[in-house]
Amino acid sequence: CAELRCQNGGHCVKPNTGPLYCQCKPGFSGPRCEAHQRCSVPCQNGGICFKNPSNPFQHSCRCPENFYGPYCEIKIPVAKPPTTAKPTPTA
Repeated sequence: CAELRCQNGGHCVKPNTGPLYCQCKPGFSGPRCEAHQRCSVPCQNGGICFKNPSNPFQHSCRCPENFYGPYCEIKIPVAKPPTTAKPTPTA
């Protein structure tokens, strides 16, 4: 494995048959684990995926107003103002 230098915490695997390859940590891919994968969380409804600062391999969604849930999949119901009936003039 000296000739295959894996990056980003990946490690070289030498199978019984076939070429050497890098086993990448979550969040990385590529022949040498050199590519940081885009967000692994499918944020919905305009949510923005971000990396957890304490664990760069973990992602979460930042939800827009009126949405919540792990993937911003739940809409917060918007309260409608109460309607008042106008009195009907009587003759």
